[in-house]
Amino acid sequence: MKKSNVEFILAMAEELRRENVRFFFLDERWMDEGRDVDLCLHREDTEKFDKIARKMGFRFLSKFPPWKRFYVVYRDGEIILLDVHLGKYE
Repeated sequence: MKKSNVEFILAMAEELRRENVRFFFLDERWMDEGRDVDLCLHREDTEKFDKIARKMGFRFLSKFPPWKRFYVVYRDGEIILLDVHLGKYE
C-alpha cells in the first residue's frame, strides 16, 4: 500500500479514537502487502464507525455475512477495502 494511503488509514484510526469508537486492527499486513484492512469493531459502535468511514470517502458495500461489514474507497490508484468484523471486540 502506498505511504499516502497508509497515512490515510492511520488518520482514520485517530478520528475513530477521538470519537471513542472501540476497534482494533487484526494485523498490520495491509501496511506492507496492500491487503484489505481487517479490523474488529464493537457492535455498539457501528453507527459511529459508519459515519466516520463515509466522511473519509468510503462507500458501504455489504453487511453480509451479518458479522461483517465491508467498505471501499479508491485513493491514489489503489482500492482500499475495510473488512470490519463485528462483535469480535468484546
